[in-house]
Amino acid sequence: MTNLPPPCKWSTNQIDLYKIHRVSCDALEFFGKPATEFRQPVWRHPEYAAFLQHQTPETFDSQTAGEDQVRELLMMLKSIHFHDYSIPVSTRRDYSDQDTLTDQVIKLVLQFIGMGQNKSTMIRTNTRVLLQQNGFFFSVTMDAAVVGEHSILHLLLITEKENKPYDPNRTSFGQLMACAIGAFQHNNEIRKSLEIPTLDFMIFPAMIWSGSVPSFYRIKITHELSEAVRCPGNLKRPDNDTYVAQLHLPIPNEWMGYGLWRMRNRAIVMKILENMKDFIPCGLLDIPVSWNRFMMDLEPEHSSDGKPSNIITNDDVLEVDAEFD
Repeated sequence: MTNLPPPCKWSTNQIDLYKIHRVSCDALEFFGKPATEFRQPVWRHPEYAAFLQHQTPETFDSQTAGEDQVRELLMMLKSIHFHDYSIPVSTRRDYSDQDTLTDQVIKLVLQFIGMGQNKSTMIRTNTRVLLQQNGFFFSVTMDAAVVGEHSILHLLLITEKENKPYDPNRTSFGQLMACAIGAFQHNNEIRKSLEIPTLDFMIFPAMIWSGSVPSFYRIKITHELSEAVRCPGNLKRPDNDTYVAQLHLPIPNEWMGYGLWRMRNRAIVMKILENMKDFIPCGLLDIPVSWNRFMMDLEPEHSSDGKPSNIITNDDVLEVDAEFD
């Protein structure tokens, strides 16, 4: 049996050590275009549009295979929202707990808009890559990822494990950053093996899901940050700060916990996901045009007292953005 490297654990300690900050962004800052210019969801099959038209599975009489998938997704969302895992979700797959349900919800939602469904990309769950940190190798696992040719990673997703005990050495955002740096190292190693130039930076669209509530991130990983993490013995810190763009669901606080169970929330999430496609290359050597908008790092805004005003803390929640309606 092959001995796997130990799992990587990142918390606020590593985030602070490597000078990483989350910056709250509106649609223009996050995507490089205002929400009024967003594309509407492009459904892989017309039947999938029913996902935005029916609140509960009981009101939806499915007639086609595509509609059956929509009804199955609604059943999973009901199970997650009401914490009722006795609901018979599917006769084709076994869903035993919320983590599995959440992973499958994410996969179906991405498939509905055709993400990971062309010839060169696919959606892969429980994707593990190696992260070289402080001279040692660790394993980092994404609950789901959009994977391209030659196993190049494009989009990263992790879910919060509510049934696991609290671990002060692990936070969701810390784990996401470890995954992103591991994906950067992984992608460049593949490029080396194919004898094509490595990249000095990569931009990863990413999400953290808590139940059916997503948070959206745009993460720019640079060679400088990767090398600082790779350096043995915590002897090197990057000269430049890394600012990670974060876009929370732009909905009122009282509706945040409903996630995709609420129909208005679904419309907002699906529109955001559709436009996240802009960050995903079509081919191995393609660099998305959207990357050019983010050659420079985000800079924090400063209030009159000189302190950053848009750096996100764990207590921050964004206000509703009417442009998404």
